[in-house]
Amino acid sequence: MTTSYELSQSVETSQQRSEWARLYAQARQQYTEVIRMLRQRASGDTIADIGCGPGASVPICQANGFSSVLGIDVDEPALAFAAASARGLGYGPDPIWWTG
Repeated sequence: MTTSYELSQSVETSQQRSEWARLYAQARQQYTEVIRMLRQRASGDTIADIGCGPGASVPICQANGFSSVLGIDVDEPALAFAAASARGLGYGPDPIWWTG
């Protein structure tokens, strides 16, 4: 099974890269709107991202006031990337990421 992270790393032509970037930007905008809505309704500072992939949600969650993100995914290389991203944004020395 090819993961979304592997797919994003294997895009080769400029047309494919352009289409991938367009779809990613669209999904990121929709995801940001959902995170904003959740922040308005949340009582805590932790959010779970099920199917987190390489952690694209981490900066979005941080920008919307969540102090920790619980990432859950079956793709271990993507989780390693997500954990590194989270550490880079100040989510502690060892952020919590679970594999299924």
